[in-house]
Amino acid sequence: ARTASLVVRVDGRKSRIDSISEHVKRTIQPVPLVVEKLSTSYRNIKATPDHIFYAVKRSELTGFLDKSAYLPNKLSYVREIPLSCLEPGDYILVKDQLDVSGRDSPRFKAWSEAMWQCAGFLFADGYVGTKTQFWVTQSDSNKYLRDCYAKLFRESFNVEVKPDEVGFYINSRELTAIFRELFYNKVGKKKFPMLVMNLPQQKLRAFLRGYFDGDGYATQTRNVVSIGFTDVTETIEHLRYVLLRFGIRSTTHVSRPSKVERTLNGRTIKNNGVSSSLSIYGHSVRRYIETVGFAAKQPELAPPRNTNGVKGVIGLPSGYSLEKILSRRAVGLERVYDLTAPKNHNFLANGILVHNCPLAAGV
Repeated sequence: ARTASLVVRVDGRKSRIDSISEHVKRTIQPVPLVVEKLSTSYRNIKATPDHIFYAVKRSELTGFLDKSAYLPNKLSYVREIPLSCLEPGDYILVKDQLDVSGRDSPRFKAWSEAMWQCAGFLFADGYVGTKTQFWVTQSDSNKYLRDCYAKLFRESFNVEVKPDEVGFYINSRELTAIFRELFYNKVGKKKFPMLVMNLPQQKLRAFLRGYFDGDGYATQTRNVVSIGFTDVTETIEHLRYVLLRFGIRSTTHVSRPSKVERTLNGRTIKNNGVSSSLSIYGHSVRRYIETVGFAAKQPELAPPRNTNGVKGVIGLPSGYSLEKILSRRAVGLERVYDLTAPKNHNFLANGILVHNCPLAAGV
């Protein structure tokens, strides 16, 4: 193992870590320590009790956030606080948007936005065979959606689209091989295409629009608007980071494991994954509409009200906001790594601004 300038891959991109703790260097294994779980409205974070967060104690802001959302003395109240000293009602500093500059993979550089929209729809509501065929499944109640994408596939990829009882299918050995490589791992399990993480924003936007047409929904109850997606847990977690590229924050909910079987063209397809949902509320709904938008599905939504945490606080750096801590509890012993970022020793983890952990000093 390399002991310095370690290069790691995060979400498909390379990052450099200045150093790691001597214990990790020596054993190349994480250290088992007590871990606590901190929850906000948008995320769950696991960390050791002495891990440092940039945070604000609720007691220090009484009278400011309630009245004028004014943070006095330009961040003097945002300071380094270990997890063990944070309580429900305190606030942690989070990044509103992940500033990741996407770039095309040479292999897919010729793909248009319409092609990536088709890919998003197929990933959400399709099945890719092992040889020459892939299917899109849509019920008769979604005939308009089915016809829209049958036409889009035909025009974008110049292929023959054939209807069947559950949607449509396409015979193409070349496209089947491409989509299978994108959407499935070596043992045939569906996976989120990591290549999408690095797409330029226009093409990433097209992929999300197609994905929403397949597995997305939009609801409105009185003045509360929500946009969401349902899929296996791993996909939902990746999707949450993709949305952060557009400054869209979301919250996830994990459902109980379910075993679902369905028959498609004589083949039995099993889904044994844990289903999860991702929801977007408040000002993030408006941001989703403005920066991502919709394609075939065009839900009619009234302007949403702002309910997402504390934004627009005077004194906060641009692109950051405060999220209120809802709970904190111990989850037991888990293996953890101690990483050190170079220069100012701050880094983003799960969208949260944190400081180097002092674990190495105590090992």
